[in-house]
Amino acid sequence: MAEETLDDRLSDLPDSLLLQILSLLPTEEAFRTCILSKRWQYLWTSLDSLIFSPRRFWGRNKGFRSFVDYVLSHSTAPKITKFEIHCSGLHSYKSQISQWLTFAVKKNVQHAVLYSPPPSIMSQCFFNCSSLISLYLAESSLVSTVVIAWKSLKTIKLEEMVVVDAEIENLLSGCPALEAIVFNNVGGFRHLKINSLKVKSLKLEGYWVDDGGESDHSFEICAPYLQHLELLHDFHDFKCSLVDVSSVVNAKITFDITCIKHLHDDYAQYSDSDEDDEDSCSDYHQTFKTLIQDYLQKLCRATELTFGTFFTQQTVSECKHYTMENLCANFINQSGQITETCGDFCAFLLSFVSFGTVLCILLFKGVPIPELECKHIVLKLHLEKFSLYGAAGLLRASPLVETLNLEIENQPFHDSRCYFERKYLVKGDNIDLQSYNSSSVCPNLKNVEIAISSGMCMKEHLNWEYIRKFFKLSMFLLKNAVVLEKFVIVSKKRRCEFCGIKCLSRFLSRLASNLRSSAEFVITYQE
Repeated sequence: MAEETLDDRLSDLPDSLLLQILSLLPTEEAFRTCILSKRWQYLWTSLDSLIFSPRRFWGRNKGFRSFVDYVLSHSTAPKITKFEIHCSGLHSYKSQISQWLTFAVKKNVQHAVLYSPPPSIMSQCFFNCSSLISLYLAESSLVSTVVIAWKSLKTIKLEEMVVVDAEIENLLSGCPALEAIVFNNVGGFRHLKINSLKVKSLKLEGYWVDDGGESDHSFEICAPYLQHLELLHDFHDFKCSLVDVSSVVNAKITFDITCIKHLHDDYAQYSDSDEDDEDSCSDYHQTFKTLIQDYLQKLCRATELTFGTFFTQQTVSECKHYTMENLCANFINQSGQITETCGDFCAFLLSFVSFGTVLCILLFKGVPIPELECKHIVLKLHLEKFSLYGAAGLLRASPLVETLNLEIENQPFHDSRCYFERKYLVKGDNIDLQSYNSSSVCPNLKNVEIAISSGMCMKEHLNWEYIRKFFKLSMFLLKNAVVLEKFVIVSKKRRCEFCGIKCLSRFLSRLASNLRSSAEFVITYQE
């Protein structure tokens, strides 16, 4: 008896399961199954998920357009669950693209993914599509004069677009059921106002920098009912202000900003020395420190916080005296108020890494300071002293935290930083982390997980500064987490890619001896 073929076994499956499998493929690949046998000849016509990309036709626009027309004309599916179309290079065929979108609307499409569709081809029937649940729109634009009526839309993602305030306002007014908004490298807006009670999630993945030459490089978010907020990736030199995010319970702030030193190609022509460098960008850094202080105040009631390296890099204070006595004497008056004219203390206060320190100073003088109420903190850190000091300061301001996740990267010190940054990194190295935080700063911390990047060889690089700081950070947590239950180290590989042995296990075994008897020490590998 001949062996049963894969085709035979697949053909025995019910149509519903076969269609589910085919729906995971690009439509061109699903269409090719028609040659397998009579069982498969017309199966593809019942697909309710259609994915079209001209890249598979190697620039043959005519062939791509003919294929899309053929598939749509032979479709027998009563409705379309997902419709994805890439319109790059097809702007000369607006009428044809409009027909494709009309087909999807008539089939009550639920999830649409549209790349580079000219706004002029999206007819009013598309903007009135009441069946649409999610929309992903990339490299296109919105029009504020179009009436939008996406009554069922719950999720929208815009990518690589410039969208002004009026267009966002028009979009939100036409989506009464909207729950989640994602902007991936979207710019142009200055006031993102979300007053809907149903919108619970906002994610900004970078900010699109328009070449219009506008001097105002800032935007603000006002979303009083938002619960989940994420600010990620590259914001360049744009400053994002949080006007009202009072309902946020989960925030992830990991965006990158760029020093003005690196933003202008002609920077060298007006910066002849390190001192000029500092004068040029110190105010620039000060602005972002102000943002950090504002973020901590606005997010103090969140239960889960994730902070990236930007926060721990903006740690450098301009304070020349690090003792509590000097700070209190110089920067806080007899009434317990911060001296407004003292630039040194303001810079110190607005430093994220120093937030916990300043909190203690203000409490010492009887100034009421709200504590962070989060129970779960995630920190992305570079192994430099100021980053560790920043983590300790944050923990001190978060007495309710129960779970701490640290994602560690090893980034050696380098001179590509501006002089302002370099100078204060050196100051940060003069602060004794453990002696400064001698009292318990983690009264409720039960679970610690540290994920370390690859490339940290514990054998060959044992004397390197970032390895010593990694050990110091671990020891700090073990000593100050008085109710610790579990301490987990996560590594990508079991065997080191440099020395070829299990150097991490040997190194971290030294930590186990410092665990409290009730705590569990675990090393896991993501191989």
